[in-house]
Parts: sequence; C-alpha cells; structure tokens
Amino acid sequence: MSKFNIGDKVKYIGPDHAEFSDFYPLYGTIGEIKEDRSDHYWVQWPKGSTSDDDYWSCDEINLEAIKTNKNEMI
Repeated sequence: MSKFNIGDKVKYIGPDHAEFSDFYPLYGTIGEIKEDRSDHYWVQWPKGSTSDDDYWSCDEINLEAIKTNKNEMI
C-alpha cells in the first residue's frame, strides 16, 4: 500500500541535495506527488529548486506528508 496519493503535498527530508542538487531540492522543499510507481514517487518540485523541469523521482523514505490538521493534507 502506498504511503502517498497523487496530488498529496510532501516535504523533501532527504540528505541528497548537497551531492545531487540537479535531482533533489533543499531539505524542507514542498512538492506535489504526480505519479506513484511501486518503488518510488515522481514529485513536481517548485520551479528552479532542482534542474530541468523540476520533476524527479524520489524514494518514500525521503518524503514527509504535509498536514494542516489531524487527517487533512494541504
């Protein structure tokens, strides 16, 4: 079962930006899940936060759900 759904807002919490800034945004950057592939997610990051079109795959372990209150995503 997937941890996130298409359209969920997530925060990047991984350590990889320093070494791979073309693919991973700064820690704390907010993005949106666009695709769920069984072993990773494709996330649209804000313009200019990575490279190219700011659309990259990311492992679940490096993402955290953004919540506004108990069970509601923003």
